[in-house]
Amino acid sequence: MIFPYPWAETVLPNGLLVVAIPLDTPGLAGHYVAVRTGSRNETEPGRSGFAHFFEHMMFRGTPRYPPERYNDVLKRLGADGNAFTTDDWTCYHVVAASSALDVVMDLESDRFMNLEYGVEAFQKEAAAVLGEYNKNASIPFNALFEKLHDTAYTTHTYKHTTMGFLKDIEDMPNQFEHSLSFFERWYRADNARPRGGGRRRPGEGVRSRTPVLRRVAAGNRSVHDAGRAQAGGGAIGAHRVARADPPAARDRVPQPGVRPRLA
Repeated sequence: MIFPYPWAETVLPNGLLVVAIPLDTPGLAGHYVAVRTGSRNETEPGRSGFAHFFEHMMFRGTPRYPPERYNDVLKRLGADGNAFTTDDWTCYHVVAASSALDVVMDLESDRFMNLEYGVEAFQKEAAAVLGEYNKNASIPFNALFEKLHDTAYTTHTYKHTTMGFLKDIEDMPNQFEHSLSFFERWYRADNARPRGGGRRRPGEGVRSRTPVLRRVAAGNRSVHDAGRAQAGGGAIGAHRVARADPPAARDRVPQPGVRPRLA
């Protein structure tokens, strides 16, 4: 399928590639951030379903925008926002008035830089994910789909569904430290693709909002391809990757990281 609309791409100094798509939607704009991590990237044994789980954690707030304030801002704007995870990628999306795009981009860049949560919030969300799994498992088609994947794939990470294996979901409350390295490993400027659509000329919105987008953490690490890694049956070990800013952005991008509140 050929994409039917014109678009413009801009690469910022922090490595963030921004795609602007002008659409005939008077007064409305869509803001999407695609993160290149899904269940196919979950190569470590015992950690299937983590990309979907971490999608939940991205709504746990920051010092500037705790969850209640984040939701209140979207309601005040009359905006609609949500997220979803697939086998191959995770997407965060907001549709709002085009006049509110600055606020939306500020909200999104802030949580990509300053996500903050403690052990208690982490474990509470893990319980919510287990509840979601149990609800989905009660639908016969979902149980059949899960068994089909488990049977059809012997080596590739498509063996488990986006939700993950039940035994791994049950162990998620014990994976707090892994969640911190997961954030640093995947939620980086060189692994995310913001996309905006609305009535604007290509690139217009990007140029006016470059200072906001530059705040997103830079990186210089290549993303592992799960298909290649699993071809020989090997697994990629978990690791914490230091985020290194490219020279052009080093003085302008603040140091990122999750700052957990340990109660």
